[in-house]
Amino acid sequence: MKSVLIDIRGHITDIVEPGEEFAVYNGPDAQCKWVTCHVDEVQSNWILSQKTWVAPDKRYENGQDIKRQIAYGEIGEQLDMLYKDQLNGTTNWRDHITNVKTTIESSSAWEANPANKEGKTKIVLHTDTNPSWLHLPEGENIIENIPTGIVYATEE
Repeated sequence: MKSVLIDIRGHITDIVEPGEEFAVYNGPDAQCKWVTCHVDEVQSNWILSQKTWVAPDKRYENGQDIKRQIAYGEIGEQLDMLYKDQLNGTTNWRDHITNVKTTIESSSAWEANPANKEGKTKIVLHTDTNPSWLHLPEGENIIENIPTGIVYATEE
């Protein structure tokens, strides 16, 4: 078992052994809380979603549009490619765009392929009004009463 510090959305911000938790703000508007996690393999790039700890390779996320935008490159670079193609009679820009379109599926094609969803968990990020720690897997709990480690001097 591990102690995991998760934020409202379900992202992990820290993982420690039980008893090694450090104090965090725990008021009604807290942005993160310590919870127990019975998955010993849990890592900081996992997400708590729909009462499940989800590893990156088990996530069902359609990020095809973002992948394509990154692969296309900045618009200024594309315009420069087009300009040079016009000057030199080359097709570098068209070849580049064709390569992106053939190597990275469109969002609609990716969605339509059932293999992309097989064995994956659809990620639902939680919100301020519905924080992730209200949706823990069965048997896991919010860790309460973590000592602050602060010792106050008492007046005599």
